[in-house]
Amino acid sequence: MSTPGEPTLVLTQLEVYGMCCQSEVTLVKRKLEVLPGVSTIRVNLMLRQVSVTHEESLEPVRLVRTLNWALLDARIVDKAGGGSLLNKGRRNYTTYLAIVCGVLFAISLGVWKRVTTDHIEWWEDPFTYFALACVAAGGPLLIVRALAGLIHDRTINMFFTMSLAMIGALVLTDFFEAAAIVFFFILCEWVQKWCVHHTASMTAGLGGLLPETVTMADGGEEKPIDDVKVGEVLLVKSGERVPVDGTVVGEGSSSVDESMLTGESQPLVKAPGSKVVAGTTNQTGVLEVRVDALPADSTAAQLSQLVTDAQTNEGRREQLLEKFAKVYTLTVVFAALLLATVPLGWCKWDTGDDHGDASCDYWLHRALALVVVACPCSLVVAMPITCAPPPPPTRPP
Repeated sequence: MSTPGEPTLVLTQLEVYGMCCQSEVTLVKRKLEVLPGVSTIRVNLMLRQVSVTHEESLEPVRLVRTLNWALLDARIVDKAGGGSLLNKGRRNYTTYLAIVCGVLFAISLGVWKRVTTDHIEWWEDPFTYFALACVAAGGPLLIVRALAGLIHDRTINMFFTMSLAMIGALVLTDFFEAAAIVFFFILCEWVQKWCVHHTASMTAGLGGLLPETVTMADGGEEKPIDDVKVGEVLLVKSGERVPVDGTVVGEGSSSVDESMLTGESQPLVKAPGSKVVAGTTNQTGVLEVRVDALPADSTAAQLSQLVTDAQTNEGRREQLLEKFAKVYTLTVVFAALLLATVPLGWCKWDTGDDHGDASCDYWLHRALALVVVACPCSLVVAMPITCAPPPPPTRPP
């Protein structure tokens, strides 16, 4: 609550699809903190969400416009609808791009027939053009994101290293390798976004643990859960979730499954005077529950807040990795540049394979391999799995 004379602060929730690693987190903070009226910025990298506390005079649209100028693809969270694309599950351009690149890359697999047949020039191989089409479809995304990092963040990010590898493969006429780089990167972007969408839908409601409406014990009327008041008595039927933290009153008793919150596999019997927790499931009988705390103050809500705080607060390791990444990527690119240029003093340009390390092609291939392998997201296929939420606990039979 603001005091007289002080500006009113409001909270705006954003979803930033272009934020996939720590370098984008730094870019988001750098872009938003310079805006007049911004007080605090909290970033949840796993869910790609940004919470901005700012003065009421600063329009949320300006926050979105500022991030989108840096090609971060930001949107305002639709609170009434439960979120934007992350929670509503709409398809975005990455889905269609992954499908197009996947089809083109699959067809271009025929380029491998050159390994077992007589060598032909690349322009005579029809499969080569499908590989080039794959690069043309997905390559601009890598290049644009690489340029955004150079221009707006003044850093060399993973998009730059992958773009460098893609361009190098094209220069060496290894079109299949260039298509492979593009396709697997786009595929991993899609997998990562799918995992983030799934995680967001589960995290958003511990969101889903609470019902939208409740039934009053007096008269059986239903009303929205947000209208519940402390002291009211609610009716919880068999199979329904307990909507609030409260105390069982009346004469009924029932068993309640609390495994979603506590991990306890065995249901607990609740009798008059027993405490029940919001988000648990009433299994057998009908309970009358007196409201002891509002839904916003329930155990489920507090747990959701703890999860959010843990995701938005940077630990010491994250801060250390952020500093290390700035030096690491630049060092890798510089090492690859040396590996590609120093041998030019004695190597020869030759397309044959008999010259071994005396061929310039040999050293260029090694330099590009170093860029790809040493890229912070070279294991990007495995990385999205760390974002996937664990399956809900199950009760043994």
